[in-house]
Amino acid sequence: MFKATYLNKSRNAKTEVEIAYMHKKNGLILLEKYIFHFFLNSFIKICKPNVSLTVVFYHEFQRNALQAISPATMEVLMHVLADCDTWDDRGPEEVSRKAELTLKCLTEVVHILLTSSSDQRQVETSTILENYFKLLNSDHSALPNSGRSRQWENRFIALQIQMLNTITAMLDCTDRPVLQAIFLNSNCFEHLIRLLQNCKVNFSIINLFLISIKLSTIQALTAVLHKSPAAKEVFKERIGYAHIYEVLKSLGQPSRELLEELMNMAVEGDHMSVGILGISNVQPLLLLIQWLPELESHDLQIFISNWLKRICCINRQSRATCVNANMVIRIIETLNLHSSLHRTCAENLIALQGSLGSQSMSSEELHQLIRLLRTNERKQAHPYVIPVMRAILTMARKQGLDSALQYFNLFPSMAGIAVPPIQKWPGSAFSFNAWLCLDQDQVAPGITSKGGKRKQLYRYACCVIFVWRKARLEKNIVATFILMIKHFIQRHPINQDNLIHSHGVATLGALLQKVPGSLMDVNVLMALQFLIEQVSVEKNVQLLQQMYQHLLFDFNVWDRGDFPFRIGHIKYLSTMIKDSRRLFRKKYGVQFLLDTLRIYYGYEVHAPSLLYAIINFLTKGQLCGILDVLFSLLHTSPTRDQLFLLLFEPGNADILYALLLNQRYSDRLRELVFKVIHYKFFNGNFANVCILFHLKEFFRLNHGCEEELIRLLTDVLLCVMWKGLERFDDADWIERGQVFSALTKLGISNQLLQPSDEIKLNLLEKMLEWTVNENRDTKALPTHAENAFRLLLIVQDFLQAEGLVNPNLWTEKVCAMAAAKLNTLLQTKVIESQAEACYLLGKLEGILSRSIKEKTETYAFLIPLVRTLVSKVYQLLFMNLHLPSLPLTNGSPSFFEDFREYCSSDEWQVFIDKYIIPYMKQYEVNTFSDGHEHMALYWKDCYEALMVNIHKRERERGESKLKFQECFVEPFNRKARQENLRYNSMLKQLNSQHTATLREWRALLHFSIGCCMLWDPQNPIHWKLSNVENYSRMRLKLVQNYNFNSHQEASDLRDNLGMQQAQPSSECLLLEVVKQVKVSDMEDDILDLDEKEEQGQKEKLILSEECELITIIDVIPGRLEVTTQHICFYDASIEKEEGVGFDFKWPLSQIREIHLRRYNLRRSALEIFLIDQTNYFLNFNKECKLSSVNVFLQVRNKVYSRILSLRLPNIYGTRSPQELFKASGLMQKWVNREISNFDYLIQLNTMAGRTYNDLAQYPVFPWVLKDYMSEELDLNNPAVFRDLSKPIGVVNEKYAKAVQEKYENFEDPLGVIDKFHYGTHYSNAAGVMHYLIRVEPFTTLHIQLQSGRFDCADRQFHSIPATWQALMDNPNDVKELIPEFFYFPEFLANQNKFNLGQLQISKEVVNDVVLPKWAKSPEDFICKHRKSLESEYVSAHLHEWIDLIFGYKQRGPAAVEALNVFYYCSYEGAVDLDALTDEKERKALEGMINNFGQTPCQLLKEPHPARLSAEEVVQRQTKSDSATLNLFQHLPELKSFFVEGISDGVPIVKAVVPRSQLRSFMSQGSPEILVTASLNCVTGTHGWLPYDRSFSNHFTFIRDPTVTNPKTQRTMSGPFAPGLEITSKLFVVSHDAKLLFSGGHWDNSVRVTSLAKGKLIGQHVRHMDIVTCLAIDFYGIHLVSGSRDTTCMIWQIVQQGGVPVGLAPKPLQILYGHTDEVSSVGISTELDMVVSGARDSTVIIHTIRKGQYMRTLRPPCESSLLLTIPNLAVSWEGHIVVHTSIEGKTTLKDKNALHLYSVNGKYLGSESLKEEVSDMCVTGEYIVMGSLQGFLSIRDLYSLNLSISPLAMRLPIHCISVTKEYSHILVGLEDGKLIVVGVGKPAEMRSGQLSRKLWGSSKRLSQISSGETEYNTQDSK
Repeated sequence: MFKATYLNKSRNAKTEVEIAYMHKKNGLILLEKYIFHFFLNSFIKICKPNVSLTVVFYHEFQRNALQAISPATMEVLMHVLADCDTWDDRGPEEVSRKAELTLKCLTEVVHILLTSSSDQRQVETSTILENYFKLLNSDHSALPNSGRSRQWENRFIALQIQMLNTITAMLDCTDRPVLQAIFLNSNCFEHLIRLLQNCKVNFSIINLFLISIKLSTIQALTAVLHKSPAAKEVFKERIGYAHIYEVLKSLGQPSRELLEELMNMAVEGDHMSVGILGISNVQPLLLLIQWLPELESHDLQIFISNWLKRICCINRQSRATCVNANMVIRIIETLNLHSSLHRTCAENLIALQGSLGSQSMSSEELHQLIRLLRTNERKQAHPYVIPVMRAILTMARKQGLDSALQYFNLFPSMAGIAVPPIQKWPGSAFSFNAWLCLDQDQVAPGITSKGGKRKQLYRYACCVIFVWRKARLEKNIVATFILMIKHFIQRHPINQDNLIHSHGVATLGALLQKVPGSLMDVNVLMALQFLIEQVSVEKNVQLLQQMYQHLLFDFNVWDRGDFPFRIGHIKYLSTMIKDSRRLFRKKYGVQFLLDTLRIYYGYEVHAPSLLYAIINFLTKGQLCGILDVLFSLLHTSPTRDQLFLLLFEPGNADILYALLLNQRYSDRLRELVFKVIHYKFFNGNFANVCILFHLKEFFRLNHGCEEELIRLLTDVLLCVMWKGLERFDDADWIERGQVFSALTKLGISNQLLQPSDEIKLNLLEKMLEWTVNENRDTKALPTHAENAFRLLLIVQDFLQAEGLVNPNLWTEKVCAMAAAKLNTLLQTKVIESQAEACYLLGKLEGILSRSIKEKTETYAFLIPLVRTLVSKVYQLLFMNLHLPSLPLTNGSPSFFEDFREYCSSDEWQVFIDKYIIPYMKQYEVNTFSDGHEHMALYWKDCYEALMVNIHKRERERGESKLKFQECFVEPFNRKARQENLRYNSMLKQLNSQHTATLREWRALLHFSIGCCMLWDPQNPIHWKLSNVENYSRMRLKLVQNYNFNSHQEASDLRDNLGMQQAQPSSECLLLEVVKQVKVSDMEDDILDLDEKEEQGQKEKLILSEECELITIIDVIPGRLEVTTQHICFYDASIEKEEGVGFDFKWPLSQIREIHLRRYNLRRSALEIFLIDQTNYFLNFNKECKLSSVNVFLQVRNKVYSRILSLRLPNIYGTRSPQELFKASGLMQKWVNREISNFDYLIQLNTMAGRTYNDLAQYPVFPWVLKDYMSEELDLNNPAVFRDLSKPIGVVNEKYAKAVQEKYENFEDPLGVIDKFHYGTHYSNAAGVMHYLIRVEPFTTLHIQLQSGRFDCADRQFHSIPATWQALMDNPNDVKELIPEFFYFPEFLANQNKFNLGQLQISKEVVNDVVLPKWAKSPEDFICKHRKSLESEYVSAHLHEWIDLIFGYKQRGPAAVEALNVFYYCSYEGAVDLDALTDEKERKALEGMINNFGQTPCQLLKEPHPARLSAEEVVQRQTKSDSATLNLFQHLPELKSFFVEGISDGVPIVKAVVPRSQLRSFMSQGSPEILVTASLNCVTGTHGWLPYDRSFSNHFTFIRDPTVTNPKTQRTMSGPFAPGLEITSKLFVVSHDAKLLFSGGHWDNSVRVTSLAKGKLIGQHVRHMDIVTCLAIDFYGIHLVSGSRDTTCMIWQIVQQGGVPVGLAPKPLQILYGHTDEVSSVGISTELDMVVSGARDSTVIIHTIRKGQYMRTLRPPCESSLLLTIPNLAVSWEGHIVVHTSIEGKTTLKDKNALHLYSVNGKYLGSESLKEEVSDMCVTGEYIVMGSLQGFLSIRDLYSLNLSISPLAMRLPIHCISVTKEYSHILVGLEDGKLIVVGVGKPAEMRSGQLSRKLWGSSKRLSQISSGETEYNTQDSK
């Protein structure tokens, strides 16, 4: 029993209630029901006093409550809860009420305990919670059935729900954080999750209870996590949201309430109040996103996605919270399961993605999002392409202050903004610029991601990587994409530059040409218009021009849409051109439009000019319209004079004439042409009418529209006859009469379209009309009347003569008109002569009688005349006497009929015959006889004049025809040819541009597939050999072959036809040719070296010559131009490889060497070498004449002399290879072991004219081994080496005698061919292709040589041992090796999987080359073979082989004695190809030379000296004052010395001696500069010599006094970014020690500091985040920077006079591909490669010149933790050394590793490291590394093994570098000491050097260190 004391608040009295319990088997049973309820209520009141009580009473309440809270009380309460399900006789309401009261009691207990001290409490809260959770998760099903009630299961579940709800109530207190901590310590999360797990395991719970438990559990979790970052972290560590997701998912499909509760957990309140609450816990939202694909209900998917979009996008704070929680990646992962998502849900998620992306997006997220744009199936579009595109557009469209690129997080206690240290402020304040976010939705400190601040969407990369193949889309995705680009470049100059540099516009145009026509609609046009307007606003002229060229004016893009779309495009073009005519006139003027019409809308015809182009491109109707417009403009345009001049300028008018000759055009068109011509030619210029006579044939061949033609010609003749003659004398009338005579002649000899008489009649009628009009004019002249008279005479004569012959002229119409006119005359004329009256009456009577007889209508016309005439002459002719019966003429109505009858009477006939006819005839004789004679003479004169003129005209016509041919036809044809060439050239240029664009597109696809891993590769990648070289002239690098050909056809031809048939021999032809071209003596080159070219400031052209660029693939014609500043080559070839020409332009200062070369044994070529190892082989014409002297000089020599006359800094002139070799000093360097055997041999080849650009002169290397069968290769055994003193043909001694006899017995009967030992050569084109058959382009060249097929497999290079054995067995096979055998393992593997056939006997398939047994791989073979070349045996005997190939044994008696004479055509100067005039013969001889091979130029005519041994070299160096020892040759003897006073106590982060410091002759031997940089930004330039003149193994160091003096210290301008680790990778020194390039600055800049002055001279801000690493190439041409923005940039170092002065304002290339911070970079300009490593575990290789992606390297790692690339380095041979580190790994074991890759990305091996590398470099064949554990390690490059035990520096190493002589290693330590590691042999005093000279230095003696202070190191154990 126990007592509970209750303080009655009303009576202030104590009442004791004793409640007795007794124990029974089935548990504790309460004796009295009402007593229990009274007790619980009283207990609650005890624990929760009324707030109205005074403070005095409150303490009493508190004390009473704590007394009541005892272990026994808590035990009773727990038992009460535990027994709720055993009350079988209680109702459910009563049980629930009991549990509710008990839980309230417990809640108050917890709250009371929270407010008490530990000495007051009898029970701890944690104990109560432990029992509470134990009861919550108790297994009641394990109790015996007798102990459980019938409803125990339901009651217990109800109790659990109440207990879960009580947790929320418990946590609703004032001291919530403390209680949350207690809950966490009570493992509340584990209990709650276990409760959910047990729900499915222990009970067959009905769904309603299961839902309630899940809801209550989530609510309880939410209460525990509420506003507690610590609780959230504990939950993530102990449970994790992934686990709770799996638990919830195992309970089946969720209810809507559960999902809402998870959203409540995210906002820690009602999710509908998210706008007020905000997101407090983003993890439940991520869980919901992950759960979406598992939801079977689409309604729930849509419901959740809608609310997710609302919650996450409510404000900037919510978006930032979600972005930092990587919600974007979670959404993308969910979208990848698109088959399980409802489309509306997916679209909601994508819209959410767009909103979040507009806030911030990382590179990895962007890559993942882009993956949604395409599936792995190329022809299948992703279902969410359109929504994703819109989402990206939403991100890009985001504008405003949200686009600020820099944010400062000032929440951490130590955070701040650093400003540069300033000694003295100019005033009392300072200022700096920063973005400050004053928004009320400022991001809370808890949401800052571990990865640092987030960035805005900042990149353009990969935005042009989509192909649209879906035929129909709901919305226009193309327009969306264009708008996306528009927003990407809006107010973003960097993205604009990137778009230009990446050929983005051209690529977009090419891809738009592939878009289905159904997608090309007005929306696309509008989007493009917006894009162009945006670029115009940005005023980016270059980008705008690209938009015009590749988009707007490229009709390939627009010619596939519907008609309205095309019309809209053309109207838009018209509007733009009208607004800016001057801008578009030049490039997109009339010629462009006509070409466009011709290409896309017309037929293929030839057009010589604009006008003819119009004529040929347009249809007939369009032509007529154009000519109408021209004619109208010529008459009405205000600028018609200009148009007239343009239209009729020389060469244009003849095109109109040529148009008339084209028979396929209509007469309407020709009429318009005549009108246009008439405007110029027929305006008073009669002379040009002769042009019409040249159209005679045309008129004869056209038979339509005759009447119109006659009318036109009649009008023309009328104009000529009447208006064309100004005078009116007899001569003019004879001219007019010739027209009628010509018509008469034509009518007699030809059948005209209209009779000549009718034509004459028409002319006369119109002439009469014009005459009448002239005489009616008031200003008529007397000559007009005379003309009328003459014309009437002609008419009269014509009518009398022609009318009698051709009565058809008198038609009824003519008669009617004549009758009317005559009637008028008779009425007005007085007739007084009887003869005249008889004449008139007689003529009328004849016609009248005939009309009456023939019954024609003429009678009706004549009756009025007869009546008038009769009435006039009635009295005069006495008709009343002779004709009494004549009918009356005075108006009788019957006169018409009466006179007809009367005419047949005898009276009338007698009168006519007896009286009228005689008088009529007499009148005719008297009146017309003279006129007839006069007119006869007139026509006779006209005819004679006509015949004279015809003869004259025929003569003139012939002359005119020739003139017309010369002036019109030939120019027209010439212009037609020119236009045809121009047009074809334009088409080829367009095709080349398109091909180049597609090549860029393929490169971008390669980038997207290989680097970004956006899609799975569809096709294997093939490679070909690049032409880039390293400084040892090794061509190591493979590049992607975009035009790969498997050559299966060549394999099929080989297999089908067997061995290649021998071609017909042409030896006879060649023999005759050789006689003509054999040369006995070789003349020296003539060089014109006297002149010196003055170089001014302004660039001017010095020379320009036609030449050929020689490559191993092709011969490219072009032109070389040399200016005072540049050397340029312009590719003139029509077909360009992959659309890209071979143009180049380089500054003259970058020329390193120029060599005189032979090509086809002709001294006509030059080879130009640049400082970046680029080289060009140029072949010129043979000769040109000097202007100054009468000497013919080779064009090659002229170019060479002019370049030398520029006095360039890096080159010097020489005349011959012998002189060049002698001046180079290479021989002595090799003898002294200063250069390797390989380098010496390749330089000998170069000087002797051997080149990679000509297969006939390919570099030659010796076979050095003869053991290819042993299991191991022992290079110390001389027996494994070949005898280098003998030619390869007699290495097998048994053949020496046969070779000698062959030479002695050979005799050419013709005396042309000299004696020789070998009929083949040791180096020729076929041999090179034989060895390199597996590598393109040599595969293609081999097939071309074999007439389109592979050679049979047995003759191919398939085995190295077999090839050597063939040399030993066949004295005629004398092939030496090529350089690739010593550096290029890829040529031994069939990487491109060519079908090379199978051997005939063994049937073995020829694939990779069979290696010697001692070689385990191609790389192993190359490595060992190279070591054999550098071995002691070869070093001791290599000079013997040099004598054979390049030396005195090459020719002459020594060559005969050495059995080393080859076919004479292979020797320099043996033949003169220019002596051949027959092109066929010359080509045949060139082919023979190419296939046979050429002997190198002879460099030595005396024996070559032998090489010194290693011991002899060391002895010499010891005796030399300035000699240094190569520390890598004396690794066991290394010692360390230290230098203090540079940066005491502050780590040195950079210490380097730049490699090419320029010094004058006077300063030779003076100290060089050693540059140091400390962590405090102090820089020093110290004096350094790698030797000491007094001691043989010491160095000289002169400290810079400014580093220790605060007043004179030179510092880098800062500040650096807060939190950034300052390492040596942030600093680079120029090779002349003048400039310091630095990164890591807060403003994302790359800064350039003058080391001499310590001043900032350049600040380049192009990166969008902190620059994290820098690297410079070997020669100081390029700098590469890596950044947190995941990009790398290649910068060109600007030089003036060969001295670097800074960086170019814009980067040369911007490289993409990484998805996380770039942590290390390396660059090799000579190999055209940039290597970058990042925190995304990848190493990416790009090219420098084009910025193209090559490949991605992924170092192996077994750990699931993040793998980073802290360091990497690139060797001279392109080996890539990668240091990887596993982040998050606490121990050093297996945390760091070193990996090795070849230049072509092949993985070669790895090595685990025991220390963390801080800096690393590769020198020669060694890797030098420093670690934070203080160890300096030197490892072998190829094996990665330690070469010596690490040197312990005792302190962390911050930087290392190797001096350029390889004499010392400079090490910067944590404590500021500079450690100098060198060879530690015993020091010897040099003779005669007892005192130390300072070489003019003013340094104090104390500032000089000579290495006496040794730094004690200990070997690593």
